[in-house]
Amino acid sequence: MTECKDQRWLFHDLGNRKVEVHFTEDPYKVVNCLCYEALSEWHLGEIATCQTTIAEAVTLATELYAEALALALSYAAALALYEGNPAEVDRLASDLIELATRHNFAYFLTVGSVYRGWARISVAWSLHPSAHSVEELGTS
Repeated sequence: MTECKDQRWLFHDLGNRKVEVHFTEDPYKVVNCLCYEALSEWHLGEIATCQTTIAEAVTLATELYAEALALALSYAAALALYEGNPAEVDRLASDLIELATRHNFAYFLTVGSVYRGWARISVAWSLHPSAHSVEELGTS
């Protein structure tokens, strides 16, 4: 990924093509585009590329501001969920919850809580595969 000198365009190399994203006023759009790109790559079965792209989005968002980081973390958690990785979902959800709590982002606090809940229930079900409901997890 490279930037023009005037920082109005971001050129992102996607293998055999380049995508230009204009962000004169809102670099949040770049993070959003990278997140959508990662999601698209996942749907196309390009998992390794997807992981690189979402990591790039999180890194860029870290350099920007909290809202961008919350967005990138929520997408990263979603992609980890799609891959069936509860440990990574739990880690990302915890980071998202901490960030959302610190900056009072109600929406992202809820999103992080949902992802953390999925991660924890997923682990519990893997430890107790005979349980047929959440209630049975507490009794097994």
